[in-house]
Amino acid sequence: MMSQDIEKENMITFSLKIALLFLMVLSWLMAGVLLLVLSIRWLVGKTRKSVNSESWQIRFNLSEPVMLLSILCEGVVIYYLVLIPLAGASVTLTTTVWKCLLLGILSLLPVINLCIMIKKHRNIPGAEKIRRKDVIIEAMGLIMSINIWYWQFYNFWSC
Repeated sequence: MMSQDIEKENMITFSLKIALLFLMVLSWLMAGVLLLVLSIRWLVGKTRKSVNSESWQIRFNLSEPVMLLSILCEGVVIYYLVLIPLAGASVTLTTTVWKCLLLGILSLLPVINLCIMIKKHRNIPGAEKIRRKDVIIEAMGLIMSINIWYWQFYNFWSC
């Protein structure tokens, strides 16, 4: 016979959890759009081979696509870790452990990037547009990491 504990949750806490999930989905979708735009701009700059392409190479840094790819990978792994078993698919312990390990590594990337970004942007004068874009991407990565830490590592023994 199955049983469960039902506790009434505070409305504020419940609203914060829903907002956290909404921000995670929003940052995942924005990461996909930004990565698509970034790759199209890179391809257009490569095909035109103009002076504008050289300025693109100067402004291009590797942390943007890496962060966006890690956000997308986190979303895909969360999908396969959480939603696929709810649909009735079979789950093995080995694949679940590997997915949780991958999520743990990917959730550390925004924290490492934040430390690098704080050190790097302190030395760049007048790069407001680049700095703003980096802060938005970093915030999206931190939102994904906070969601992983809260929803997955809170339930540590099942991971």
